[in-house]
Amino acid sequence: MAITRSVLSIALDEAKKHNARAVRSVELLIGEYSGAIPACVEEYFNILSRGTIAEHARLVIKKQPARVSCADCGYDGETKPFYALCPACGGEHIRIVSGTQFCVNSLEVE
Repeated sequence: MAITRSVLSIALDEAKKHNARAVRSVELLIGEYSGAIPACVEEYFNILSRGTIAEHARLVIKKQPARVSCADCGYDGETKPFYALCPACGGEHIRIVSGTQFCVNSLEVE
C-alpha cells in the first residue's frame, strides 16, 4: 500500500503544479524484479484515490521483463522472475540488467 500511496502522491503533486482539475490517467512502469504486484497496486490505487481529483483516473501498467547478463556464457536476455541462474547455461554469475524499475512513466491531467 505504501508504494501505491507514493504513486498517488506523485500524481496529485504534479496535477497541483499544473493547476489540473482532474487526473485522467497514470502510467506506471513495473519491473518483474521490482517486488510490486500490479493487481495490488491497481486495487490500492482505486481505494486510495477515492475523494481526490484522481478518483476516476485510469491506471495503465506497463510490465518490464526481467533481463540478465551471464558472465559464464555471455547470455544477455530475458529470464524468469527471481530465477537465480542463467537460463542458457545454468551459471551463477549473472547480473540483473533490467526489471527492477518501478516508476510513474507519465500522467494525463485535465
